[in-house]
Amino acid sequence: MEISRTMTVYGVAGAGHAVGATHFAVTLAAYLADVRHRKTSLLEWNESGDFAKIYAVFAGKDIRKPPPEVFSIQAVEYMPAAGRDMVFSCRERGREAVVIDFGVLREGSEEEFLRCDRRFILGGLNDWQVGAFSAFAARHRKLPGELMSFSGGESRLKLMERFLGIRVGRIPWSPEAGVITGEMLRFFGSLIPRA
Repeated sequence: MEISRTMTVYGVAGAGHAVGATHFAVTLAAYLADVRHRKTSLLEWNESGDFAKIYAVFAGKDIRKPPPEVFSIQAVEYMPAAGRDMVFSCRERGREAVVIDFGVLREGSEEEFLRCDRRFILGGLNDWQVGAFSAFAARHRKLPGELMSFSGGESRLKLMERFLGIRVGRIPWSPEAGVITGEMLRFFGSLIPRA
Protein backbone atom coordinates (compact mmCIF):
# COMPACT_ATOMS: atom_id res chain seq x y z
CA MET A 1 0.00 0.00 0.00
CA GLU A 2 1.46 3.35 -1.06
CA ILE A 3 1.35 6.23 1.43
CA SER A 4 -0.16 9.38 -0.08
CA ARG A 5 1.80 12.54 0.67
CA THR A 6 0.84 16.11 -0.05
CA MET A 7 3.18 18.40 -1.95
CA THR A 8 5.17 20.91 0.10
CA VAL A 9 6.55 24.02 -1.63
CA TYR A 10 9.76 25.57 -0.25
CA GLY A 11 10.70 29.09 -1.37
CA VAL A 12 14.33 30.21 -1.26
CA ALA A 13 15.21 33.85 -1.93
CA GLY A 14 18.18 36.13 -1.45
CA ALA A 15 18.14 39.51 0.26
CA GLY A 16 20.86 40.48 -2.23
CA HIS A 17 23.20 39.06 -4.83
CA ALA A 18 25.76 36.32 -4.11
CA VAL A 19 24.39 35.29 -0.71
CA GLY A 20 24.01 31.57 -1.46
CA ALA A 21 20.32 31.25 -2.39
CA THR A 22 20.93 28.84 -5.28
CA HIS A 23 23.52 26.88 -3.27
CA PHE A 24 20.99 26.51 -0.43
CA ALA A 25 18.13 25.60 -2.81
CA VAL A 26 20.20 22.88 -4.52
CA THR A 27 21.32 21.45 -1.16
CA LEU A 28 17.79 21.57 0.29
CA ALA A 29 16.44 19.74 -2.77
CA ALA A 30 19.18 17.09 -2.47
CA TYR A 31 18.35 16.61 1.22
CA LEU A 32 14.62 16.22 0.52
CA ALA A 33 15.26 13.74 -2.31
CA ASP A 34 18.21 11.73 -0.96
CA VAL A 35 17.57 11.73 2.79
CA ARG A 36 13.80 12.19 3.08
CA HIS A 37 13.10 10.15 -0.09
CA ARG A 38 10.62 12.69 -1.41
CA LYS A 39 9.96 13.06 -5.14
CA THR A 40 11.61 16.48 -5.45
CA SER A 41 11.59 19.16 -8.15
CA LEU A 42 13.81 22.24 -8.11
CA LEU A 43 12.47 25.25 -10.03
CA GLU A 44 14.47 28.27 -11.16
CA TRP A 45 12.23 31.35 -10.89
CA ASN A 46 14.84 33.93 -11.66
CA GLU A 47 16.88 35.08 -14.64
CA SER A 48 20.32 34.00 -13.44
CA GLY A 49 20.62 31.10 -15.85
CA ASP A 50 22.41 29.10 -13.16
CA PHE A 51 20.47 25.90 -13.91
CA ALA A 52 21.74 25.97 -17.51
CA LYS A 53 25.28 26.17 -16.13
CA ILE A 54 24.59 23.28 -13.74
CA TYR A 55 23.24 21.22 -16.64
CA ALA A 56 26.26 22.01 -18.81
CA VAL A 57 28.67 20.87 -16.09
CA PHE A 58 26.83 17.65 -15.21
CA ALA A 59 25.89 16.67 -18.76
CA GLY A 60 29.13 17.83 -20.40
CA LYS A 61 27.16 20.06 -22.79
CA ASP A 62 27.85 23.41 -24.43
CA ILE A 63 26.80 26.17 -22.03
CA ARG A 64 25.60 28.32 -24.95
CA LYS A 65 22.85 25.81 -25.80
CA PRO A 66 19.71 25.93 -23.64
CA PRO A 67 19.11 22.96 -21.36
CA PRO A 68 15.99 20.85 -21.71
CA GLU A 69 12.84 22.05 -19.97
CA VAL A 70 13.35 19.36 -17.32
CA PHE A 71 16.49 17.40 -16.45
CA SER A 72 17.54 15.25 -13.50
CA ILE A 73 20.70 15.12 -11.45
CA GLN A 74 20.66 12.17 -9.10
CA ALA A 75 17.18 12.10 -7.55
CA VAL A 76 16.34 15.80 -8.10
CA GLU A 77 14.34 17.02 -11.08
CA TYR A 78 15.59 20.47 -12.27
CA MET A 79 13.37 22.95 -14.13
CA PRO A 80 15.24 25.96 -15.55
CA ALA A 81 13.33 29.18 -16.33
CA ALA A 82 10.21 27.80 -14.64
CA GLY A 83 6.94 29.54 -13.85
CA ARG A 84 3.73 28.98 -11.94
CA ASP A 85 2.47 26.45 -14.49
CA MET A 86 5.41 24.21 -13.56
CA VAL A 87 4.21 24.06 -9.93
CA PHE A 88 0.85 22.79 -11.16
CA SER A 89 2.65 20.30 -13.37
CA CYS A 90 4.62 19.05 -10.35
CA ARG A 91 1.40 18.55 -8.39
CA GLU A 92 -0.25 16.69 -11.27
CA ARG A 93 2.77 14.39 -11.63
CA GLY A 94 2.76 13.48 -7.94
CA ARG A 95 5.86 15.41 -6.87
CA GLU A 96 6.06 15.57 -3.07
CA ALA A 97 8.48 18.47 -2.60
CA VAL A 98 9.09 21.53 -4.76
CA VAL A 99 11.95 23.90 -4.02
CA ILE A 100 11.74 27.25 -5.81
CA ASP A 101 14.92 29.31 -6.27
CA PHE A 102 13.66 32.90 -6.53
CA GLY A 103 17.16 34.39 -6.72
CA VAL A 104 17.14 37.93 -5.33
CA LEU A 105 13.67 38.61 -3.90
CA ARG A 106 12.13 41.40 -5.93
CA GLU A 107 8.86 43.26 -5.58
CA GLY A 108 7.25 41.34 -8.44
CA SER A 109 8.05 37.94 -6.94
CA GLU A 110 7.01 38.57 -3.32
CA GLU A 111 3.43 37.40 -3.89
CA GLU A 112 4.61 34.08 -5.34
CA PHE A 113 7.16 33.73 -2.54
CA LEU A 114 4.38 34.18 0.04
CA ARG A 115 2.43 31.30 -1.53
CA CYS A 116 5.19 28.85 -0.53
CA ASP A 117 4.57 26.59 2.47
CA ARG A 118 8.05 27.29 3.90
CA ARG A 119 10.09 30.39 3.07
CA PHE A 120 13.83 30.94 3.52
CA ILE A 121 15.47 34.33 2.96
CA LEU A 122 19.26 34.31 2.74
CA GLY A 123 21.54 37.25 3.36
CA GLY A 124 25.20 37.88 3.98
CA LEU A 125 26.75 39.14 7.19
CA ASN A 126 30.14 40.02 5.68
CA ASP A 127 31.30 43.65 5.82
CA TRP A 128 30.13 44.31 2.26
CA GLN A 129 26.75 42.55 2.65
CA VAL A 130 25.50 43.21 6.18
CA GLY A 131 24.18 46.68 5.36
CA ALA A 132 22.00 45.41 2.52
CA PHE A 133 20.81 42.43 4.60
CA SER A 134 19.93 44.68 7.57
CA ALA A 135 18.07 47.13 5.31
CA PHE A 136 16.18 44.26 3.66
CA ALA A 137 15.24 42.76 7.05
CA ALA A 138 14.09 46.17 8.36
CA ARG A 139 11.97 46.84 5.23
CA HIS A 140 10.47 43.36 5.19
CA ARG A 141 9.86 42.76 8.89
CA LYS A 142 6.37 41.48 8.20
CA LEU A 143 7.42 39.21 5.33
CA PRO A 144 7.01 35.76 6.87
CA GLY A 145 10.12 33.74 6.26
CA GLU A 146 13.11 32.36 8.04
CA LEU A 147 16.21 34.56 7.74
CA MET A 148 19.39 32.56 7.17
CA SER A 149 23.07 33.21 6.46
CA PHE A 150 26.05 31.18 5.30
CA SER A 151 28.66 33.83 5.95
CA GLY A 152 29.81 36.63 8.19
CA GLY A 153 30.89 37.33 11.70
CA GLU A 154 29.10 36.44 14.88
CA SER A 155 29.31 40.03 16.17
CA ARG A 156 27.40 41.36 13.14
CA LEU A 157 24.82 38.63 13.56
CA LYS A 158 24.23 39.56 17.21
CA LEU A 159 24.01 43.29 16.44
CA MET A 160 21.52 42.71 13.66
CA GLU A 161 19.38 40.46 15.83
CA ARG A 162 19.52 42.85 18.77
CA PHE A 163 18.77 46.10 16.94
CA LEU A 164 16.19 44.73 14.52
CA GLY A 165 14.61 42.24 16.92
CA ILE A 166 14.94 39.36 14.49
CA ARG A 167 16.55 35.93 14.47
CA VAL A 168 19.02 34.88 11.78
CA GLY A 169 19.75 31.16 11.47
CA ARG A 170 23.26 30.01 10.63
CA ILE A 171 23.65 27.62 7.72
CA PRO A 172 26.68 25.34 8.12
CA TRP A 173 29.40 25.69 5.53
CA SER A 174 29.06 23.14 2.77
CA PRO A 175 31.89 22.44 0.35
CA GLU A 176 29.65 21.85 -2.63
CA ALA A 177 26.01 22.51 -3.44
CA GLY A 178 23.95 19.35 -3.18
CA VAL A 179 26.44 17.51 -0.95
CA ILE A 180 24.93 16.47 2.38
CA THR A 181 27.64 16.39 5.03
CA GLY A 182 26.99 15.19 8.58
CA GLU A 183 26.67 18.80 9.72
CA MET A 184 24.19 19.58 6.93
CA LEU A 185 22.24 16.43 7.81
CA ARG A 186 21.85 17.62 11.41
CA PHE A 187 21.02 21.17 10.26
CA PHE A 188 18.26 20.13 7.85
CA GLY A 189 16.99 17.52 10.33
CA SER A 190 16.28 20.28 12.85
CA LEU A 191 15.10 22.80 10.24
CA ILE A 192 12.62 20.42 8.63
CA PRO A 193 11.40 17.98 11.28
CA ARG A 194 9.83 14.73 10.14
CA ALA A 195 6.06 14.84 9.99
